[in-house]
Amino acid sequence: MDTEILKNCPECGAEFYAHVVSCNTCNIELEQKDPFAPKDQKEIAGELKAEDQGLVPVDHGSGDRISELSILLRENGIECAITKEDGGKSCSSTCVLLTKPENSDRAVELIEQYWEEKHPEIKQAKLDKEGGKCPACGFIAGDAAECPDCGLFLGDTIEHDHEHSDDDCGSC
Repeated sequence: MDTEILKNCPECGAEFYAHVVSCNTCNIELEQKDPFAPKDQKEIAGELKAEDQGLVPVDHGSGDRISELSILLRENGIECAITKEDGGKSCSSTCVLLTKPENSDRAVELIEQYWEEKHPEIKQAKLDKEGGKCPACGFIAGDAAECPDCGLFLGDTIEHDHEHSDDDCGSC
């Protein structure tokens, strides 16, 4: 969506073609967008500005996903902002959900709970993995990093309690 006439949602900032009347996520009437407005990082959700110093990322993904999560956080009293990873230079830019550091742990917890409720298979896959089963095929994989049956990467199985800045550790 380059310089053609566009509309955007005043709530989540999603971008739409001129013939679209309302946002499919927020159900709010769209506003005309200035096609010549600067496309640098901008606030598109929440009460915080994406340029505010000290904000930390709590999730990233498509605009629809991040808009959905920003509504969740705001409904739970967590201020947030959305920005685009590449400064919004393309309509397929990955969006980043930002919040204050003191709210980040609660925000991540809310997001995980939300996805587990929306997609119960996520919780079951975690339980399978914790029980040594491959979440994809059910094969008893034990503590293997890769399922010997289907080849799914199960993650790093090495646990250690040390701090370092060694990029060659492989576990950190």
